[in-house]
Amino acid sequence: MVCAGHESVWGRELSIIRGPTESYGNCFCVAGHRGSRGNRIAPVAAIGNHHRGNQEPERKVDRRIAMPPFLQPTMYAVTKRIIYDRSARIGIVGLGYEGLRLALLFSRANFVVQGFDPDVTKVKTLETRRSYLHQISAKQISEARDRGFRVSADLSQLHETDVILTCLPACLDQDGKPDMTGIREITFAIASHLHAGHLVIFENAIYPGATEEIIVPILEGANGMHLRVSRDTGAPDELFVGISIGRADLSTSAFDPRDELIILAGTDQFAANLMTALYRTVFTNIVSLSSTSKAGMTGETLHC
Repeated sequence: MVCAGHESVWGRELSIIRGPTESYGNCFCVAGHRGSRGNRIAPVAAIGNHHRGNQEPERKVDRRIAMPPFLQPTMYAVTKRIIYDRSARIGIVGLGYEGLRLALLFSRANFVVQGFDPDVTKVKTLETRRSYLHQISAKQISEARDRGFRVSADLSQLHETDVILTCLPACLDQDGKPDMTGIREITFAIASHLHAGHLVIFENAIYPGATEEIIVPILEGANGMHLRVSRDTGAPDELFVGISIGRADLSTSAFDPRDELIILAGTDQFAANLMTALYRTVFTNIVSLSSTSKAGMTGETLHC
Protein backbone atom coordinates (compact mmCIF):
# COMPACT_ATOMS: atom_id res chain seq x y z
CA MET A 1 0.00 0.00 0.00
CA VAL A 2 1.36 3.38 -0.94
CA CYS A 3 0.01 6.61 0.51
CA ALA A 4 0.14 9.50 -1.96
CA GLY A 5 -1.15 12.59 -0.20
CA HIS A 6 -3.75 13.81 2.24
CA GLU A 7 -7.04 15.61 2.09
CA SER A 8 -8.75 17.35 4.98
CA VAL A 9 -12.47 16.73 5.36
CA TRP A 10 -14.41 18.14 8.31
CA GLY A 11 -11.19 18.65 10.27
CA ARG A 12 -10.01 15.03 9.81
CA GLU A 13 -7.15 14.01 7.55
CA LEU A 14 -7.92 11.20 5.15
CA SER A 15 -5.12 9.50 3.25
CA ILE A 16 -5.55 9.43 -0.52
CA ILE A 17 -4.04 6.17 -1.65
CA ARG A 18 -2.87 4.51 -4.80
CA GLY A 19 -2.73 0.75 -4.88
CA PRO A 20 -4.31 -2.07 -2.86
CA THR A 21 -7.04 -1.44 -0.36
CA GLU A 22 -5.24 -3.40 2.37
CA SER A 23 -3.42 -1.59 5.15
CA TYR A 24 -1.29 -2.50 8.14
CA GLY A 25 -0.37 -0.48 11.19
CA ASN A 26 -2.01 2.65 12.39
CA CYS A 27 -2.43 4.15 8.92
CA PHE A 28 -6.03 5.19 8.26
CA CYS A 29 -6.65 4.73 4.55
CA VAL A 30 -9.61 4.82 2.26
CA ALA A 31 -10.16 3.22 -1.11
CA GLY A 32 -12.53 3.74 -3.98
CA HIS A 33 -12.96 5.69 -7.22
CA ARG A 34 -11.97 9.27 -7.85
CA GLY A 35 -12.24 9.57 -11.59
CA SER A 36 -9.39 9.15 -14.04
CA ARG A 37 -6.50 10.61 -12.09
CA GLY A 38 -5.73 7.50 -10.06
CA ASN A 39 -6.57 8.87 -6.61
CA ARG A 40 -8.98 6.69 -4.76
CA ILE A 41 -11.52 7.78 -2.17
CA ALA A 42 -13.73 5.29 -0.45
CA PRO A 43 -16.40 4.58 2.08
CA VAL A 44 -14.43 2.03 4.13
CA ALA A 45 -11.27 2.10 6.24
CA ALA A 46 -8.86 -0.80 6.74
CA ILE A 47 -6.99 -1.18 10.00
CA GLY A 48 -4.46 -3.95 10.58
CA ASN A 49 -1.22 -5.02 12.23
CA HIS A 50 2.04 -3.27 11.44
CA HIS A 51 4.91 -5.05 9.69
CA ARG A 52 7.96 -4.03 7.71
CA GLY A 53 9.72 -5.43 4.68
CA ASN A 54 8.98 -8.98 3.61
CA GLN A 55 8.61 -10.29 7.17
CA GLU A 56 5.20 -11.80 7.78
CA PRO A 57 3.38 -10.40 10.81
CA GLU A 58 2.68 -12.83 13.63
CA ARG A 59 -0.99 -11.96 13.63
CA LYS A 60 -2.92 -10.25 10.88
CA VAL A 61 -6.20 -8.50 11.50
CA ASP A 62 -8.28 -6.80 8.81
CA ARG A 63 -11.20 -4.96 10.33
CA ARG A 64 -13.30 -2.75 8.10
CA ILE A 65 -15.53 -0.04 9.44
CA ALA A 66 -18.01 2.03 7.52
CA MET A 67 -17.06 5.67 7.18
CA PRO A 68 -19.69 8.17 8.31
CA PRO A 69 -21.35 9.82 5.29
CA PHE A 70 -20.17 13.27 6.35
CA LEU A 71 -16.55 12.10 5.97
CA GLN A 72 -17.01 11.00 2.37
CA PRO A 73 -16.03 13.69 -0.17
CA THR A 74 -18.73 13.96 -2.85
CA MET A 75 -17.89 13.80 -6.53
CA TYR A 76 -18.99 17.42 -6.74
CA ALA A 77 -16.41 18.39 -4.12
CA VAL A 78 -13.67 16.45 -5.88
CA THR A 79 -14.45 17.91 -9.33
CA LYS A 80 -14.72 21.40 -7.90
CA ARG A 81 -11.35 21.06 -6.18
CA ILE A 82 -9.47 19.97 -9.30
CA ILE A 83 -11.03 22.81 -11.30
CA TYR A 84 -9.97 25.36 -8.71
CA ASP A 85 -6.41 24.04 -8.50
CA ARG A 86 -6.36 23.64 -12.32
CA SER A 87 -5.37 19.99 -12.21
CA ALA A 88 -8.55 18.99 -14.09
CA ARG A 89 -7.85 17.47 -17.49
CA ILE A 90 -9.99 18.98 -20.23
CA GLY A 91 -11.00 17.10 -23.36
CA ILE A 92 -12.37 19.13 -26.27
CA VAL A 93 -14.28 17.21 -28.94
CA GLY A 94 -14.41 18.96 -32.31
CA LEU A 95 -11.46 21.11 -33.34
CA GLY A 96 -13.09 23.63 -35.62
CA TYR A 97 -12.62 27.31 -34.82
CA GLU A 98 -14.63 27.23 -31.57
CA GLY A 99 -13.07 24.03 -30.25
CA LEU A 100 -9.49 24.95 -31.11
CA ARG A 101 -9.91 28.47 -29.74
CA LEU A 102 -11.17 27.08 -26.41
CA ALA A 103 -8.34 24.56 -26.33
CA LEU A 104 -5.78 27.36 -26.62
CA LEU A 105 -7.52 29.51 -23.99
CA PHE A 106 -7.71 26.74 -21.40
CA SER A 107 -4.15 25.67 -22.18
CA ARG A 108 -3.02 29.25 -21.58
CA ALA A 109 -4.84 29.07 -18.22
CA ASN A 110 -2.54 26.15 -17.26
CA PHE A 111 -5.00 23.30 -17.70
CA VAL A 112 -3.91 20.07 -19.34
CA VAL A 113 -5.91 20.00 -22.58
CA GLN A 114 -6.43 17.27 -25.14
CA GLY A 115 -8.29 17.89 -28.38
CA PHE A 116 -10.24 15.24 -30.29
CA ASP A 117 -11.30 15.31 -33.92
CA PRO A 118 -12.18 12.52 -36.39
CA ASP A 119 -10.34 14.39 -39.16
CA VAL A 120 -6.88 12.79 -39.16
CA THR A 121 -5.55 15.62 -41.35
CA LYS A 122 -6.39 18.16 -38.63
CA VAL A 123 -4.75 15.97 -36.00
CA LYS A 124 -1.52 15.63 -37.99
CA THR A 125 -1.46 19.35 -38.76
CA LEU A 126 -1.69 20.24 -35.07
CA GLU A 127 0.85 17.59 -34.10
CA THR A 128 3.34 19.27 -36.43
CA ARG A 129 2.59 22.64 -34.79
CA ARG A 130 0.80 24.11 -37.78
CA SER A 131 -2.65 25.68 -38.11
CA TYR A 132 -5.43 25.09 -40.61
CA LEU A 133 -7.38 28.21 -39.57
CA HIS A 134 -6.42 31.74 -40.60
CA GLN A 135 -7.74 33.10 -37.26
CA ILE A 136 -5.21 30.99 -35.32
CA SER A 137 -1.48 31.17 -35.95
CA ALA A 138 1.09 28.40 -35.99
CA LYS A 139 2.86 30.23 -33.15
CA GLN A 140 -0.22 29.86 -30.95
CA ILE A 141 -0.38 26.14 -31.73
CA SER A 142 3.31 25.70 -30.97
CA GLU A 143 3.03 27.53 -27.64
CA ALA A 144 0.07 25.35 -26.64
CA ARG A 145 1.98 22.21 -27.60
CA ASP A 146 4.85 23.36 -25.38
CA ARG A 147 2.33 23.61 -22.53
CA GLY A 148 1.21 20.01 -23.06
CA PHE A 149 -1.68 20.38 -25.53
CA ARG A 150 -2.26 17.04 -27.23
CA VAL A 151 -4.52 15.93 -30.07
CA SER A 152 -6.04 12.61 -31.04
CA ALA A 153 -8.74 10.98 -33.14
CA ASP A 154 -9.27 8.28 -30.49
CA LEU A 155 -12.26 9.13 -28.28
CA SER A 156 -11.47 6.29 -25.86
CA GLN A 157 -8.89 8.61 -24.30
CA LEU A 158 -11.77 10.76 -23.02
CA HIS A 159 -11.85 8.46 -19.99
CA GLU A 160 -8.60 10.10 -18.86
CA THR A 161 -10.24 13.53 -18.73
CA ASP A 162 -12.29 15.22 -16.01
CA VAL A 163 -14.10 17.77 -18.20
CA ILE A 164 -15.47 17.27 -21.73
CA LEU A 165 -16.44 20.14 -24.02
CA THR A 166 -18.21 19.20 -27.25
CA CYS A 167 -17.81 21.85 -29.95
CA LEU A 168 -19.82 20.87 -33.00
CA PRO A 169 -21.12 23.36 -35.56
CA ALA A 170 -24.82 24.17 -35.32
CA CYS A 171 -26.69 22.68 -38.29
CA LEU A 172 -30.18 23.26 -39.64
CA ASP A 173 -32.40 20.79 -41.45
CA GLN A 174 -34.34 21.45 -44.66
CA ASP A 175 -37.09 23.19 -42.67
CA GLY A 176 -34.64 25.55 -41.02
CA LYS A 177 -34.90 23.80 -37.64
CA PRO A 178 -31.89 22.61 -35.61
CA ASP A 179 -30.57 19.29 -36.91
CA MET A 180 -29.73 17.23 -33.83
CA THR A 181 -28.22 14.28 -35.72
CA GLY A 182 -24.65 15.32 -34.97
CA ILE A 183 -25.43 16.03 -31.32
CA ARG A 184 -27.02 12.59 -30.90
CA GLU A 185 -24.04 10.87 -32.52
CA ILE A 186 -21.39 12.62 -30.44
CA THR A 187 -23.40 12.13 -27.24
CA PHE A 188 -23.56 8.37 -27.87
CA ALA A 189 -19.85 8.39 -28.76
CA ILE A 190 -18.69 10.01 -25.51
CA ALA A 191 -21.17 8.23 -23.19
CA SER A 192 -19.17 5.00 -23.02
CA HIS A 193 -16.04 6.87 -21.90
CA LEU A 194 -17.49 8.67 -18.88
CA HIS A 195 -16.69 8.21 -15.21
CA ALA A 196 -18.28 9.50 -12.03
CA GLY A 197 -17.66 13.19 -11.50
CA HIS A 198 -17.24 13.99 -15.18
CA LEU A 199 -18.37 17.49 -16.20
CA VAL A 200 -19.82 17.40 -19.73
CA ILE A 201 -20.50 20.70 -21.49
CA PHE A 202 -22.12 21.19 -24.89
CA GLU A 203 -20.84 24.29 -26.66
CA ASN A 204 -23.78 24.41 -29.02
CA ALA A 205 -26.75 26.65 -29.68
CA ILE A 206 -29.27 23.84 -29.29
CA TYR A 207 -33.00 24.32 -29.19
CA PRO A 208 -34.74 24.79 -25.82
CA GLY A 209 -35.40 21.46 -24.13
CA ALA A 210 -32.83 19.48 -26.13
CA THR A 211 -30.59 18.95 -23.11
CA GLU A 212 -33.32 17.19 -21.10
CA GLU A 213 -35.02 15.51 -24.06
CA ILE A 214 -31.98 14.20 -25.95
CA ILE A 215 -28.62 14.66 -24.23
CA VAL A 216 -29.41 13.55 -20.67
CA PRO A 217 -31.29 10.34 -21.64
CA ILE A 218 -28.45 9.28 -23.95
CA LEU A 219 -25.71 9.98 -21.41
CA GLU A 220 -27.57 8.05 -18.70
CA GLY A 221 -28.63 5.15 -20.90
CA ALA A 222 -25.44 4.56 -22.88
CA ASN A 223 -22.61 5.00 -20.36
CA GLY A 224 -22.57 1.35 -19.27
CA MET A 225 -21.69 2.20 -15.65
CA HIS A 226 -25.19 3.15 -14.48
CA LEU A 227 -24.06 6.75 -13.96
CA ARG A 228 -26.79 9.32 -13.52
CA VAL A 229 -26.90 13.03 -14.27
CA SER A 230 -26.78 15.08 -11.07
CA ARG A 231 -30.07 16.43 -9.73
CA ASP A 232 -28.85 18.34 -6.67
CA THR A 233 -28.36 15.04 -4.84
CA GLY A 234 -24.57 14.80 -4.53
CA ALA A 235 -24.55 11.03 -5.09
CA PRO A 236 -21.23 9.25 -5.79
CA ASP A 237 -22.33 7.87 -9.17
CA GLU A 238 -23.24 11.11 -10.91
CA LEU A 239 -22.23 13.23 -13.90
CA PHE A 240 -22.58 16.99 -14.27
CA VAL A 241 -24.06 18.30 -17.52
CA GLY A 242 -24.64 21.73 -18.96
CA ILE A 243 -24.53 23.95 -22.03
CA SER A 244 -22.47 27.00 -22.86
CA ILE A 245 -23.28 29.64 -25.44
CA GLY A 246 -20.79 32.31 -26.43
CA ARG A 247 -21.17 35.54 -28.35
CA ALA A 248 -17.92 37.14 -29.45
CA ASP A 249 -17.58 40.56 -31.05
CA LEU A 250 -15.48 39.63 -34.07
CA SER A 251 -16.09 42.96 -35.83
CA THR A 252 -12.82 44.32 -34.48
CA SER A 253 -9.37 42.76 -34.35
CA ALA A 254 -8.82 44.48 -31.01
CA PHE A 255 -11.45 42.26 -29.35
CA ASP A 256 -10.09 40.37 -26.36
CA PRO A 257 -11.55 36.82 -26.35
CA ARG A 258 -11.63 36.91 -22.56
CA ASP A 259 -14.32 39.62 -22.79
CA GLU A 260 -16.68 37.39 -24.75
CA LEU A 261 -20.19 37.06 -23.33
CA ILE A 262 -20.59 33.50 -22.03
CA ILE A 263 -24.03 32.16 -21.12
CA LEU A 264 -24.03 29.03 -18.98
CA ALA A 265 -26.68 26.70 -17.63
CA GLY A 266 -26.50 23.33 -15.92
CA THR A 267 -29.01 20.59 -15.31
CA ASP A 268 -28.71 21.44 -11.62
CA GLN A 269 -26.95 23.94 -9.36
CA PHE A 270 -23.95 21.66 -8.90
CA ALA A 271 -23.30 21.61 -12.65
CA ALA A 272 -23.85 25.38 -12.91
CA ASN A 273 -21.34 26.02 -10.11
CA LEU A 274 -18.70 23.80 -11.71
CA MET A 275 -19.16 25.41 -15.12
CA THR A 276 -18.92 28.91 -13.67
CA ALA A 277 -15.74 28.01 -11.79
CA LEU A 278 -14.22 26.56 -14.97
CA TYR A 279 -15.11 29.39 -17.34
CA ARG A 280 -14.03 32.09 -14.90
CA THR A 281 -10.47 30.88 -15.39
CA VAL A 282 -10.52 32.25 -18.95
CA PHE A 283 -13.54 34.59 -19.33
CA THR A 284 -14.63 37.70 -17.45
CA ASN A 285 -18.18 38.23 -18.76
CA ILE A 286 -20.27 35.25 -17.58
CA VAL A 287 -24.02 34.93 -17.10
CA SER A 288 -25.41 31.81 -15.43
CA LEU A 289 -29.06 31.00 -16.11
CA SER A 290 -31.35 28.88 -13.98
CA SER A 291 -32.15 26.23 -16.60
CA THR A 292 -30.81 24.77 -19.83
CA SER A 293 -34.12 25.61 -21.56
CA LYS A 294 -33.65 29.31 -20.81
CA ALA A 295 -30.10 29.11 -22.11
CA GLY A 296 -31.36 27.45 -25.28
CA MET A 297 -33.88 30.25 -25.86
CA THR A 298 -31.20 32.87 -25.23
CA GLY A 299 -28.90 31.08 -27.68
CA GLU A 300 -31.54 31.21 -30.38
CA THR A 301 -31.88 34.96 -29.86
CA LEU A 302 -28.12 35.59 -29.91
CA HIS A 303 -27.57 33.63 -33.10
CA CYS A 304 -30.49 34.94 -35.12
